[in-house]
Amino acid sequence: MRTGTLSKSDVWLALRSTIWQTLAYPPAINLTCDQCESIMSPILHYCLPALGICRNFPRKLVHAPLSRMGLHLVHLHTLQEIYQMKDIVTHTFQGTLTGQLYKLSLELFFIELGQNPNLHHFDLGHVQLLTMNSLIKSSIIFTFMHNIRLQHNITTTFPRQNDCFIMESIARLQLTYEELLSFNHCQIYLRALFLSVLATGDGTMISQEAWTGNYVGEFRFNSWPHYGRPSPARWVIWRSILTRVFISRGRRLRLPLSAWKREDPDWQWYISENGLYSRIKESWFYHRPLIRRR
Repeated sequence: MRTGTLSKSDVWLALRSTIWQTLAYPPAINLTCDQCESIMSPILHYCLPALGICRNFPRKLVHAPLSRMGLHLVHLHTLQEIYQMKDIVTHTFQGTLTGQLYKLSLELFFIELGQNPNLHHFDLGHVQLLTMNSLIKSSIIFTFMHNIRLQHNITTTFPRQNDCFIMESIARLQLTYEELLSFNHCQIYLRALFLSVLATGDGTMISQEAWTGNYVGEFRFNSWPHYGRPSPARWVIWRSILTRVFISRGRRLRLPLSAWKREDPDWQWYISENGLYSRIKESWFYHRPLIRRR
């Protein structure tokens, strides 16, 4: 193409059916818009003159449809995202192994964001700041920017009455990016999506483990993102924001949690006003409180 040995029709065919389609193959790549621009630049630099068009032809017209006097060369990033969305919908609907990986990646996205997956609109700044780069993240940002709605069947329910998503509650505060990032880091390290995970068994206080940042691994799920332990400065921010949003005095919750809606099979101990309960296999054992002992 650079030497001009190909006809215009051959250049057009190679550009549309070979180069563009190869670069947009969805399972193989996940390029940003800037990366797509850098890839398209040398290609258009040689292909446009071979087509008899000035190489400085406005790029908006290059990507515009023929009905708008454009060349109908869809932007590589747009083409990539369209193919990826089609790939996600097709494989998740068919229940293939690739579809299961897509769904798992979407679940991890919601865990990192810390918000209700039943919602369809999130703060784009929070998405870019709090979640790791992935194909799913790129696709969701693309849907936000082009007013596309992605429906899914991922649902979640609160373990207790008066429960809430932690990150949704603090999102109402005017936090800096560093405060938001620090709080989110501590939350993911503790593997706490709901306030009930941070609370004591009776639902009246933030537990000592959650307050000091001591993760109790055997009582949490194994499919969470692996984050290193936050720095002491971030734990200070964690406790400060918890106090501003949830705590009234000491570590007591402003709105105590009520009855449990579902049981966690991995949780052995429960506490109530009448005493302590422990579960061994399918049996419950009641431990009566001793007045003379703490």
